[in-house]
Amino acid sequence: FLLSCFNSVDDYTLYRWLNAVAQRNVQVLDLDIISEEPIKLPRCLVTCESLVSLKLNFGNREHQGVLNLPTCAGFSRLKSLDLQHVEVLDYNLFRKFLSSCPLLENLYMKECFFRDFKILDISTTSLKYLTIDEFLLSEPKGLRSCEVICESLEALKLHFGWGIDKCVLKPPPTSSLTLDRIEFGGDELGSYKLKIACPNLVSFNFFALLLPDITLEGLNSLQNAFVFLEDIGEHMEDIEICHRLSKILNGLCGVKVLKLSCTLYEVCFHIFHCAVT
Repeated sequence: FLLSCFNSVDDYTLYRWLNAVAQRNVQVLDLDIISEEPIKLPRCLVTCESLVSLKLNFGNREHQGVLNLPTCAGFSRLKSLDLQHVEVLDYNLFRKFLSSCPLLENLYMKECFFRDFKILDISTTSLKYLTIDEFLLSEPKGLRSCEVICESLEALKLHFGWGIDKCVLKPPPTSSLTLDRIEFGGDELGSYKLKIACPNLVSFNFFALLLPDITLEGLNSLQNAFVFLEDIGEHMEDIEICHRLSKILNGLCGVKVLKLSCTLYEVCFHIFHCAVT
């Protein structure tokens, strides 16, 4: 069921609709709402035992609607949660909200705003697929760290639109990993170090603005890899470029399918030309 509307102050039409769909045992609910005030999920929806998929889209990149998270336990059968352009205010309630969904397998968050969060902590035992697509920072007190601890995680995709100081990933045998333009604090040139050691990883996709100092270890199960690089950076000397590129290629030497962006091919030819001449 798709409900798209504008919610004004003291207008309870939205909540009458939500009560109606909950009473009719809705299974898939897509809420596309622009609201002048925070949206609170009613108890009838939170405790709806038929609901298995919920999508909340509260605006766009410039405007995120505030979601008042429920304080009661619920969503006992929810398997998929999609949050887009949602502003979350309470760190403890967010953690409790996720933990109250015992069957949650898929979590997708796009351009969400975590106000005054010091860390985004996602710890759940049932989650299999997690996508964090360009979260938004609040300044000066913004989200600077991300920690993922999911015992059943199979696929992980991270795209951080802003620099982040720390990212801790403790997934078990994850088979698919996508890192899309993740920028850590690094030095004054934006250079950072990254280490990936996932013995059960089968598919790896890496997208970066600049050539990172990345170490790949123990990727014994890796079959497919795609490394996309937008630019090398004018500050980096040829010897450092060669060192970083060789680390990447050595770490991926056992894959069955390896795809490199045009920029990386150009770097390889440049290094080969310098070595020959």
